[in-house]
Amino acid sequence: MKYEKYKDSGVVWLGEVPEHWEVKRLKFLCQFINGFAFKSDIFSADAEFPVIRIGDICNEKISYDDVLYVEKQNALIGYEVACNDILIAMSGATVGKVGLCTSDDRGYINQRVGILRSDNYKSIWYNLLSPIFLEYIYLMSDGSAQPNISATGIKNYYIALPPLPEQQAIANYLDAKCAKINGSIDVQKRKIELLNELKQTIITDAVTKGLNPHAPMKNSGVEWIEEVPEHWEVMKTSLVFDGIGSGTTPSTSNKNYYAEDDGLYWLQTGDLNDGNIEDTSKKITQLAVDECKLKFYPSDSVVIAMYGATIGKVGLLKISTATNQACCVLPKSKRCLPSFAFFLFLGAKKQLLVDAMGGGQPNISQDIIKKLKVSLPPLSEQQTIVNYLEAETSKIDAQIAKINRRIELLNELKQSIITEAVTGKIKVC
Repeated sequence: MKYEKYKDSGVVWLGEVPEHWEVKRLKFLCQFINGFAFKSDIFSADAEFPVIRIGDICNEKISYDDVLYVEKQNALIGYEVACNDILIAMSGATVGKVGLCTSDDRGYINQRVGILRSDNYKSIWYNLLSPIFLEYIYLMSDGSAQPNISATGIKNYYIALPPLPEQQAIANYLDAKCAKINGSIDVQKRKIELLNELKQTIITDAVTKGLNPHAPMKNSGVEWIEEVPEHWEVMKTSLVFDGIGSGTTPSTSNKNYYAEDDGLYWLQTGDLNDGNIEDTSKKITQLAVDECKLKFYPSDSVVIAMYGATIGKVGLLKISTATNQACCVLPKSKRCLPSFAFFLFLGAKKQLLVDAMGGGQPNISQDIIKKLKVSLPPLSEQQTIVNYLEAETSKIDAQIAKINRRIELLNELKQSIITEAVTGKIKVC
């Protein structure tokens, strides 16, 4: 149902709005707070208060999975998050992403995060969830390799607002609609979790037990492997792979070290996706290679993320690349086929995470990887297992892809409903 009369809002991205609605800039509707510029030496794993960065704003919430910590101090007064604060990423790949703080959230924001604070946060929140806002952000960002939106740019964003009773009715309508859609999305995500658990079980069983259920077995002497076929070998990773190593990060302050698409490959843990690696998100120059003495690892090497948000992720190189220090690389081995090695460490992921050491951010060290005991069948049997796993995992991946498409469609539906409601294209009360 539509409203009886509309008017030109005077704002390109809003178009026509209901005649009795007002059009206002955010700066007249809420307080905007810039974040604090933290120095790197202030962070401590033993500190108590989390620092929220742009990467911690995801899925319309604040994630504390990978935050840094600081101690409470007077200089940080005014930078604390509060219940119902809207946090917005001001730069980087996530520029314009917003997250709503709940009563359980706490911590400080760094200089790349902004706070929008208002008693009338719900109307502002739903306006910022509309894809119209992201389109505005992309238009207003400076267009560099690292896009940025200024505080002024955010405060000058226009939204259309009905009288307060109508705002509340729209918020209630969107709460109900979004909750229903989010519930459907959660169901789909749970299906993906179960499929990934099934895939993990299939991989682990195949690389530790083989494919012949009637094969004579022996005790491996390793807890995570248990019994293995009698003719298989069990040995430390360091005895299977020669030249296990890592890399380094060229100084990010030296722009001459980094290149565009025509540069040399440089792998980060964020590039690992439990699959083949055919490209890297960042490239480096020959100058960086020469001055930082970077080592390039060959194609068919296996890479494991040792720490950070992607800890335990595995990749099989299809390119020759240098890496950062968070990547552990296992070059091709005469004892182990590259594809089998890839599946082997996918299967060992849970054990590596158990062995990971550290406080708030566990670490899988090179030493842990080298000491990990693995089971190895003959090369011909490795290829049989690889063929089986590629077929089985591709079936599961196809199911996951279909579910992800359903999630995309549900998110598109939610965005459409939000946009129509907050711009007055539909009347909900």
